[in-house]
Amino acid sequence: MFNEAQNLIEAALIHWRIKIIKSPILTGFHRSATSALVNWLYDAGLSMGSCLIPGHIFNTKGYLEDLGCVHIHDNALRRAGTNWQFHDDVEMPGAALNERFLEQYIVHRNELSASWCVKDPRIVLLLEQWAEVLQENGHFFILRYWSGCVKFLLNRHSREVAYQVGSRLEQYGLGFWQQPSLAARLWLSYNKRFMSFIAKFPARCTVITQRGLVQNQDVLSLLSYRTQINLQEATPSPFEASLFQDQASTSVRDILINNLVTELYELWAQLLTKCDVRSDSETPNYVAPVAPSAVFLKNLRQCQGAFLVSSAALPSAKPERRVEITLDSFLAIEKLAELSSYFNQHGDVFKQFDEHDLGGFVQQVINKFYCHFNVLAVLGAVLKRANFFELAIKSYEHAIVIKPEHAASYVQLADFFDLLIKVDLARFVYEKALSKQLNNAFFHIALAKFKQKYSGLAAVMSNFEKAYLLDADNKNTLLAYCNALYEAGDIQSALNLINDSGVDKDDPNVIRMRQQLLLKQDPAFDRLTDIELIRDHLNHESRFGELTINFQLVDLAIA
Repeated sequence: MFNEAQNLIEAALIHWRIKIIKSPILTGFHRSATSALVNWLYDAGLSMGSCLIPGHIFNTKGYLEDLGCVHIHDNALRRAGTNWQFHDDVEMPGAALNERFLEQYIVHRNELSASWCVKDPRIVLLLEQWAEVLQENGHFFILRYWSGCVKFLLNRHSREVAYQVGSRLEQYGLGFWQQPSLAARLWLSYNKRFMSFIAKFPARCTVITQRGLVQNQDVLSLLSYRTQINLQEATPSPFEASLFQDQASTSVRDILINNLVTELYELWAQLLTKCDVRSDSETPNYVAPVAPSAVFLKNLRQCQGAFLVSSAALPSAKPERRVEITLDSFLAIEKLAELSSYFNQHGDVFKQFDEHDLGGFVQQVINKFYCHFNVLAVLGAVLKRANFFELAIKSYEHAIVIKPEHAASYVQLADFFDLLIKVDLARFVYEKALSKQLNNAFFHIALAKFKQKYSGLAAVMSNFEKAYLLDADNKNTLLAYCNALYEAGDIQSALNLINDSGVDKDDPNVIRMRQQLLLKQDPAFDRLTDIELIRDHLNHESRFGELTINFQLVDLAIA
């Protein structure tokens, strides 16, 4: 009875702490100028968070998305078996768990700032949950014509294919070309949710088209009035004519089936009727692609050939006898090494269970293997992968009791507390890990990244520097320090570190960091020099070597 009453009191306090602060959310489909608007709001004095995703080669001015919010969205989508490329291919997860994480996040942001904003395109996939926890606070939507979004989404990911290697390339980069209608279906899925939400809560929404945003200098006044937040309305607009491209490609339209195009047109027309700020003309500016040159066609044939060869070279998997995996299957294994391997191999089955059923299983494993560190640590890692963070904490806490000197387990435990926005606990455990291995560069970086979220970059630059000095020839240590210098604006120091370091300069991650720094230093930097280096590196390591460089040359609307 006491616990139930305590829970009710805590819920009421959270509700009160959320309601007293105006906290607008800003969202829009990818490549709709949300980053530009949020940069404007940031310059006008609105807090966007304490640990922001920095700019890189795809967005040199920065996304200004708070990592805490991004993690909540990523985890919600992962629990549903999807990612940001959601296009109604799966059911979205239940609201209760998402709302609990959102409430904790909002309370944390309220404690840091009297007024704040959060921005992420994926917000639209959880709009109902955000609306429930934010109550009367405002929602701002940026709309962009579907073909323009699709074209520039393809352009961004062509560059990602050119720069990225490994699992991310296979998971994200090629999907838009393997499924030509995927980007358009993403636009539909996101914007149908916009439309439904706007119809349900019209008074809580401000809808602006991309053209209206670029052409209207009074947007800050409107947002200041709607939120009752005292923005610096004289802040100059960040929109640069040289960066604004307002073209729709006939190629994007022509590769889609007629029924899908009709649905896209109809939804766009409906959305325009809901706009608060729009241009005098929202007619799409269609342009035909430039006729391909002989060099382009040669590169395209090489690109297609590389893709076909790589697909044909994949070994055909032998059919395996399906074995039904149950929770009892894990408990039946007696040998410790086999059980750890079995967890890693079949841990995804945990996603089929709810937290209550899985909680009983975890307790059984703890009771049976209460003195075996490896089993409990592996179980904790698998539970984290399945997004059962509190059960993972339980497993790791028992593992640490068995082997309290294992400092890395403390870092894992601190990560869980951080994901659950239990800030004080996370800080205590990170510091506990570092106290056990003061000369471990990895632990210094983990603590620095955590503190950066809540104290800002300036407070932790010395931590990043110390980690680098402890292990200067470690690639990950170098990249962490260079990224901190990048965020601090000290581009030349970061470039000097890379040039003078003993790490492999041909490593793709090092190449990407150097590329990012050079583009920040000079946005007009000729990227092809380093892209050639990437291709040379990939050609002897990846079947996609020739494919990646040719994507940079292809008119992606045709590809």
